[in-house]
Amino acid sequence: PLSPLSHPLPRPSSLPPPPYCRYLKFRDEKSTTNTLGFRIDAVSIEGPNEGAVPDMKELRTVSTAEQAQEVMLQYVQRRPEVLASLVPQLREMRGEMEKCAVFMSHSFIRTSLLFKYSNGTNETSVHMIDLKGAAPAPGTLTHRAAYATGNGEDGYLTGVDNLISLCERCEATLRG
Repeated sequence: PLSPLSHPLPRPSSLPPPPYCRYLKFRDEKSTTNTLGFRIDAVSIEGPNEGAVPDMKELRTVSTAEQAQEVMLQYVQRRPEVLASLVPQLREMRGEMEKCAVFMSHSFIRTSLLFKYSNGTNETSVHMIDLKGAAPAPGTLTHRAAYATGNGEDGYLTGVDNLISLCERCEATLRG
C-alpha cells in the first residue's frame, strides 16, 4: 500500500486532508529541495520566447541537478553573459548573509530568491523576497546544517552554494 507521503493523490474524500507539514515534506522530497537546498517554483520569460520555459506544473517534477540545470539554461535563454552576471551577485549575497547577525539568528523557511534580467541589456539582479516566512531561531544558525525538528536550520546557504555551482556549470556548458 502507498503511504500518504509517497503518493498524495488520489485521496478518499472521506478522509481529512493531510497536515500541511506532511504536504511540504512530500513536496520537498519530490523536488530538488532535499538534494540541492532549493526548489525552482516559477520561471517566466516575457516576449517572443515566453513559452520556452517549463510551467509551474512541470517545475514540480524537477528533482535532479541536471533537470535544474536545464531549467536555468532555458530561463537565461542559453546566454552565458547572464549567468556570468548572476554568479558574483550570488557570491556577494552569500557573503553578506554570512556576516549578518539578523540572518544568522533567523530561519528563512518559505522565503525566496527572485532572479531578474533584462532581455535587452542582459543586466541581472537577485533579490531575497517573501520575508514574511522569516522567524527568530532558537539560537545561532549555520544555514548549512540539516533541518531537524526544533533546530531552526533551513539550509539557506547550502541552497545559495548550490545555485552558484549550478550557474557556473551552466556557464561552462555554454562556453564549452
